[in-house]
Amino acid sequence: MRRINLLPWREWQRQRALRRFKAALLVCALAGAVVVLSGDHLVRAEQARQQLASDALREDISALDQQLERLAQLTSQRDELAGQVNAIEALRADRQPLAEWLVQLGRWVPYGVRLTGVQLLGAQLQVTGVARSGLEVAQLLEGLARLPGVAAPTLKEIKATPAGEQFQLTALVASMAGEVGR
Repeated sequence: MRRINLLPWREWQRQRALRRFKAALLVCALAGAVVVLSGDHLVRAEQARQQLASDALREDISALDQQLERLAQLTSQRDELAGQVNAIEALRADRQPLAEWLVQLGRWVPYGVRLTGVQLLGAQLQVTGVARSGLEVAQLLEGLARLPGVAAPTLKEIKATPAGEQFQLTALVASMAGEVGR
């Protein structure tokens, strides 16, 4: 019987197995690289999408912040206007008593007295004017004492001039101070 040498065949089998292993290793490496690169691409695409969404949200937030600032400005303007309306309403409510009070003051001003200034500073009324004589100034003082809400009218100054007697009176305004002083 002849002896068969199987060593070359085994060597070929080992080389074929080694080539298959290298090919499989290469295929696995390529598949791994493809998986890693596609995973990286998907992660980067997701990050880009999230960045775009984040940028859009930032823009929306800044737009909402601007709207909130505008709303705050409008609210402050509304509050200012409401305050002005309240002040106007208060003045409108006070106008009638003040007008009546000034009409009564005009009734008590004697003929020959010309008032050049009527000023209400807090609760103190200051009246300046020119009269033909001191008697008319005294009549004005008596008339002021009879006005409702006026107390302690006093003559501060009287001076003779060619135009007549210049005078300055002061009085305390008791009941009209809250209404007139606004």
